[in-house]
Amino acid sequence: MSIVYQKNRMCVMDTLHYFNHSLELMSNRRGLSYQLKECLFDVKSQYRMNSAHEASLSSGSICDSGNVRKRRRKRKLSVSKSSDVVEREEEITKAITSAKLSGMFPEKSAEEDNNKSALHLLEGLGCDGLLVSYSLLPHDYTDGLPTAVFTSQQDINSQEHRLFHCLVSVTSPHTLTVELNGRKFILLPQSRFLMSDIMGLNIYSNSLAAGEGFHFIVMDPPWQNKSIKRKRIYKTLSNTDILNLPIKQLSTDQTILALWCTNKSSHRDFILHTMLPRWGYKLASVWYWCKVTRSGDPVVPRDKDKKTYESLFIAVRCEREIPDELKESTIFISVPSLVHSAKPPVIEMFRKHLPQDARCLELFARNLLPHFTSWGNEVLKLQDTDYYQSLTTESTLT
Repeated sequence: MSIVYQKNRMCVMDTLHYFNHSLELMSNRRGLSYQLKECLFDVKSQYRMNSAHEASLSSGSICDSGNVRKRRRKRKLSVSKSSDVVEREEEITKAITSAKLSGMFPEKSAEEDNNKSALHLLEGLGCDGLLVSYSLLPHDYTDGLPTAVFTSQQDINSQEHRLFHCLVSVTSPHTLTVELNGRKFILLPQSRFLMSDIMGLNIYSNSLAAGEGFHFIVMDPPWQNKSIKRKRIYKTLSNTDILNLPIKQLSTDQTILALWCTNKSSHRDFILHTMLPRWGYKLASVWYWCKVTRSGDPVVPRDKDKKTYESLFIAVRCEREIPDELKESTIFISVPSLVHSAKPPVIEMFRKHLPQDARCLELFARNLLPHFTSWGNEVLKLQDTDYYQSLTTESTLT
């Protein structure tokens, strides 16, 4: 379970426990077993520029960034937060206080290193750019969607070249591994994935839906963002590119859609007035994810211009009646992964509104989930064994 505490319209999630518990259940009989490295979630401090952190240390105040010049470029004047944002952040503060009083977070550590120790351990991990480069290679789409079924490690060894532009189904009851360019990736049981560019999704959408569609779709599109563009972290998509995704073809008349969005007002307006109507959906509510440190403090202080939360738009097909529980906004709190833009698994918050054998889809996925179909141009990014520690020992393999 990812939800470790719930009260009214608020819950606390433990993403590390969720993934490691799932991995434990899928351990190979031969002893092949992995766990996510704890340093991925070792968020001890609020997020600050290094210059602000060093200045606060020298001044003796860890919380006051003073008048430190964070960038040489000109910055916009501080803009007051709107009343609805202030009200929402007050609700989040109350939710965090409630969780703390219930013992969900340990006392704050005296060690404040701006998360440098954890970030240092993450340096050089993963396969940035490798999977995307393969996904963008020219491909002949005229022959239909190729498929591959991996029931054992032997299947992978004979078909490991079929990782891209191919619908891969992992039917093994245990974790498997696949190698690509000297890197090893973990494949989760009962998962499916299609690793391709957007053209592949558009062309193969009907085959992916298999004439049935998906009951639950979660997506985290790479919205256009000046900071991302400047840092060249990943390629972004225009609102029109996202609008043209084949969401209708992938849906049923009962589908629930969970759509991550930045806090930029133009993106939010585009979702409400253009995207959802075009896709045949109606808004149920907007949920809010607050990222916190291990001690439960928001990673973005409330006194900053930046909002302390991220938004998840919940929508249902126009044909479906909105369940009462989905009409109300929910606040969910968790320690985030230090891997950029990684989101927590939200499926458990929707289970009661889905069939028992629900078909679930994640778009723009960067990791696998059991009983999910995942699409993206780097679906296996966070399946890289660099992010895991092996629990396998020689004694367990003999």
